[in-house]
Amino acid sequence: MSNSEAIERARDQLKECRTSHQKCLRNCALPALPTLVLNVGLSGDLQIKLHRSGPQQHDDYIALSYCWGGPQKCQTTTNTVDEHYKRIMLRDLSLSIQDAVEVTRQLGFQYLWIDALCIIQNSEEVNTQINLMKTIYKNATLVLAASSALNAEEGFLRKVPAAKHFKLPYPLSDGNFAFVDVSLMGASFEDPFKHHAKRPYLPSGVREPLDNRGWTLQECLFTRRLLSWGTQMK
Repeated sequence: MSNSEAIERARDQLKECRTSHQKCLRNCALPALPTLVLNVGLSGDLQIKLHRSGPQQHDDYIALSYCWGGPQKCQTTTNTVDEHYKRIMLRDLSLSIQDAVEVTRQLGFQYLWIDALCIIQNSEEVNTQINLMKTIYKNATLVLAASSALNAEEGFLRKVPAAKHFKLPYPLSDGNFAFVDVSLMGASFEDPFKHHAKRPYLPSGVREPLDNRGWTLQECLFTRRLLSWGTQMK
């Protein structure tokens, strides 16, 4: 699956979720924006900028879950915050953040929250903002997980080897699900995922770099919607 196909599919699924799922329809109010977010502008823009939200400002936003993998090449600090309100050049950002900006634009969102840029790293309020991360990920309209990137410099909108092993669900006559195990060597049918399963559970044979980070666990647990960009999306 190409990047454009994956984004189109994600766009369709997000629309279906927000217009068809009863639980989502009951919680359709726009979330309060975090104190600082990134205004990603329009597709093709070479820069983004930091935006300070008003106390009553509500809007959709995406939050990024990713592996830092070391010091970040671009962060918001007390020395850079004023400049970031004016502009942040995309070329100065790590590839994972550049990719997150592109996905945010393609999905039609204006605001993106990324910890390295939306928390003033050396400010007195840094601990307060870190403590709010649970709420930030919980309220995000969508959390984008850069699951396949070992560090921020790798990016995730890139070509990866096609999966050599994967599982496909199929319905049984009694309403449960089983799966077919497909590989380059052929296919085999196995027992249902679990007893009386009512919907397919897709175990993955690929462990992504993001899965090894304990810090990102809360980001996945609290989110309402998660788009994981892993090695099996292609």
